[in-house]
Amino acid sequence: MPQVVSPTYDANPSDIAANPEQWIRDNGDAYTPRRYAIHREIRESERFYYWATPYPDDRRANRFESFVIELDLGKKVQFDQVFAKGLVMIEGQIAAGSVSYNKNYHAPGQPVWNWHFTSVDKFYNYDPGASCFIGDPAPCESHPSEIAADAEQWISQHGRRYFPTNYVILGPVIDPGKRDAVANVSNRGMTGAGEKTVITGFIITGGEPRTVVLRAIGPSMSASGVQQPGSGPEAYRASRF
Repeated sequence: MPQVVSPTYDANPSDIAANPEQWIRDNGDAYTPRRYAIHREIRESERFYYWATPYPDDRRANRFESFVIELDLGKKVQFDQVFAKGLVMIEGQIAAGSVSYNKNYHAPGQPVWNWHFTSVDKFYNYDPGASCFIGDPAPCESHPSEIAADAEQWISQHGRRYFPTNYVILGPVIDPGKRDAVANVSNRGMTGAGEKTVITGFIITGGEPRTVVLRAIGPSMSASGVQQPGSGPEAYRASRF
């Protein structure tokens, strides 16, 4: 037998929106849409935090500084659409004054900047040839520390608009309230050259980017009874992106 179609179960939201008062008069105020499911809770108050850092191959950056931006849900959706095509540059308004999440994660102790973005107005995919505004180049070329030297004076002189063409959003969401911890480090095996090279992986959980130092030791292990230790280990310094 054909299924009976009932407006209270089968109407789409747009069917109701065409004339809500008339729809309720005709069908009542009960609505159980059986073709719709709740995927996740959406909270308008949600905030998302992203880490901005110099583009790795951009020689103009020539320094290790970073900052953090805050996005609401609507801006996050816009960001995700642009980020799907590559790294993202931002343009927005800044103000003097610190906020707890806007830190320089590239500096020892992750100090908080004395300025912050009050809004992010536009997203762009990274363009190494991005042109600055006509006239004052400071809003495009200034680094975070140049603003921080005297944030109020910088804004007074150059305005609140900031489009740091040397910096990109690398993508991971930062959770300022989540504690950092090393989750796992594991490695054991015979190593050699070429395909016999040992690859070690590790995981760091937490809400903040971290600079880590990895130390690989070889010849000194012979003093502990290790036979045929690696003769040419290297030390690596890397940033988590």
